[in-house]
Amino acid sequence: MNRNIIKNISCYLLLVLMMVVSSCSDDEETVFEQSPTERIEARNAELQTLLLAETNGYKVVYFPNNQKYGGFTFFMKFNADGTVEMTSDGDANTEVQSSRYEVRLGSTTELVFTTRNHIHKLSDSNLPGLIGSGYEGNSIFEYISKNDGKITFREPRHEAILVFEPAQQDDWNQVPDLLAMRQNLVPSETSSVFQQFIIINANGETNYNLNYDGLRYHANPRNQAEDGTVSELKFGIAFTTEGLIISPPVEIEGVTYENFIYDASKQSFIATVGDTMASIGFADRPAFITNDVLKIGSGLNRFLYHIPYGSNPLISQGFNSLIATVNNNIAAFGISFQAFQLNIIPDDNGNITLWVNTPSANGNIWSPFIFKHKIEDKKLFLEYLGPGNNNANALQGPLAPLLNFLTSTDGLFYESKGSFSTNTQNFSNTSGTFTSAQDPSLRVYGLWF
Repeated sequence: MNRNIIKNISCYLLLVLMMVVSSCSDDEETVFEQSPTERIEARNAELQTLLLAETNGYKVVYFPNNQKYGGFTFFMKFNADGTVEMTSDGDANTEVQSSRYEVRLGSTTELVFTTRNHIHKLSDSNLPGLIGSGYEGNSIFEYISKNDGKITFREPRHEAILVFEPAQQDDWNQVPDLLAMRQNLVPSETSSVFQQFIIINANGETNYNLNYDGLRYHANPRNQAEDGTVSELKFGIAFTTEGLIISPPVEIEGVTYENFIYDASKQSFIATVGDTMASIGFADRPAFITNDVLKIGSGLNRFLYHIPYGSNPLISQGFNSLIATVNNNIAAFGISFQAFQLNIIPDDNGNITLWVNTPSANGNIWSPFIFKHKIEDKKLFLEYLGPGNNNANALQGPLAPLLNFLTSTDGLFYESKGSFSTNTQNFSNTSGTFTSAQDPSLRVYGLWF
């Protein structure tokens, strides 16, 4: 009796198992009408067809890592022979170049640029000022979807989303305009170096120091509330023929700002959303002054500006022009300006010393100039007392542009800028900028040691 029951149960379980297997098989046939290999080939063929569909190619804005860098615009024309023609605003070399690409299976269907072209500039770890990292770009993109002629990809390294949009024939001529638009966010020789990100809405006006990095095309706006609380934003910037776009978009009090139009009359990029406005542009002074200057003399004791260390966008065009004037003034002495060192450590009389380096064929000359200093209203004020030796006495006239910069009647704004970095050097030393409050077109960048 028991054996019959067990036998019946076993038969029943076997029948159920066969039904489950049959059901799974039926589902698989319903969901997947093609084999895995056929599905992969179909997906690859779909992307290949899309790439070749546009006779004028595609336009795409690529932000490789919008937490650190801005975006770049590319124009790409794909050909059936596996070649792609490309140009971009990655740098001043905008010539259309031809290279090879593949559509292949990686973790999914991928578009891979297999030989060097403009896209590879973003992954070049030898770029001046970005040694070791470049812009952290990629040349492999995962195919996600198609919609209304647009192709969406994901870059796997930072999960950036790229949308390839059909280009028009005239679009390929836009690259010089994109580079020109970029210059509207670069201080000129006479313009202020201070830039602000401003929000105007029903609650009034909120001003942020933009903190734009012209090498990385990235901004880190900061605002300080009345209670001293500092809030900050981060976004990359890509330039368009009409202005710029930021990524990620900024949301303030439920309003999102992303596309900005350049207003030449205001020298600002403006985004208007409803009855609110956001703007990016120049200002005569910072939105707020940091407490960084209070560290001077307490750990920050010797500031060095040294031309052979290379250039940085934080050194203003106005200051470069000032140094050019100094060099013209001292050329008759057979010397040239190379560096200055501001020693904040007081001597027995409470004075500090500026050392100016002017090498010549006969030796390396350092000339001392004596100052008094004070920190007031979060600014550094220097009072010139006179030359420290005969060399300095002979040079104080020709060096007047530099001495006048340092003795700005309205003081000097100081801001720390992290580790020292130029187009040729990277040091762990703390770096910083001094900007004339009297003439904000003058800003110098150097390191502390």
